[in-house]
Amino acid sequence: MTPHHLAIFAAGVALSLAAATARGEPPPASSTRPDRVEEPPLVWPGRPLHPVDFAVTGAFLAGAAVEMMLLPSGEDAKRSGGILFDDGVRDAMMLHDPGDRLAADAFSDIGLVGLAVYPILVDSALTALAYRRSPEVAGNMAVIDIQALSFASLATGAVKRIADRERPIATACREDPEHDATCGTAGKHYSFLSGHTSMSFTAAGLICLHHSQLGLLGFSGDVLSCVTSMTLATGVGVTRIAADKHYTTDVLAGAGLGLFSGYLMPYLLYYLPGRQPATLRVGGGVIAPVFGSSYAGAAYTGAL
Repeated sequence: MTPHHLAIFAAGVALSLAAATARGEPPPASSTRPDRVEEPPLVWPGRPLHPVDFAVTGAFLAGAAVEMMLLPSGEDAKRSGGILFDDGVRDAMMLHDPGDRLAADAFSDIGLVGLAVYPILVDSALTALAYRRSPEVAGNMAVIDIQALSFASLATGAVKRIADRERPIATACREDPEHDATCGTAGKHYSFLSGHTSMSFTAAGLICLHHSQLGLLGFSGDVLSCVTSMTLATGVGVTRIAADKHYTTDVLAGAGLGLFSGYLMPYLLYYLPGRQPATLRVGGGVIAPVFGSSYAGAAYTGAL
């Protein structure tokens, strides 16, 4: 399962959640003890989501799907070998036993799957919707998650195709066909950048962002969620090197893209204090979008 498949899977889950929460009805109250103190519903602190946000999210999803399913890959990579400190770190961190490399590869797959679905299934569906009874917040979180994950998938695929760098294990197999049992079957292409790492850090960034801005579980729970997700994402990156699937620069670049996609970009777009929809200045005034529950339009303020 590739990082791109995981991104599309997570986006599909989030789309279902967004549709379910769009009705604006909180889930039915569970049968609990009368004296149980329930957490109050969440209040969305950022700017409202508008149709343009859904359009951009759909465009990212479509682009990621086209890149993943329709664009072909060549037979041989254009570039091979490490740069900077890649070879030294590979010699120090690569697991030499094939079975150990296989285990590290499996760990990175499991970590990626867990991180990719956590922001949507746990933070949005279970915590914001079911536990905090906040359908609007849950729906907004789900759409932001879709947008970030699909953007990360699209950007990762684009960079991989442009760089077209041979994986270190493929280089080793080309030089020594007995290097690994997967020689001849393992993917040769697209070492730079690490898709497992970019998608894992995108998910971890979303977890840290939502918990820090919304207070989903209280200070201790929010800090623990962020630290745990970042630690697991780091573990995914480290095991990609240990499994000989990526160089260190692949992993560092993937982590940078993931933090941008999962934390910085959605923070600037949705959570930044005072963030408002884009306006167009005309003459002595501005044209700004106006949205309501059953209409969408524009309003001009100022002198012509």
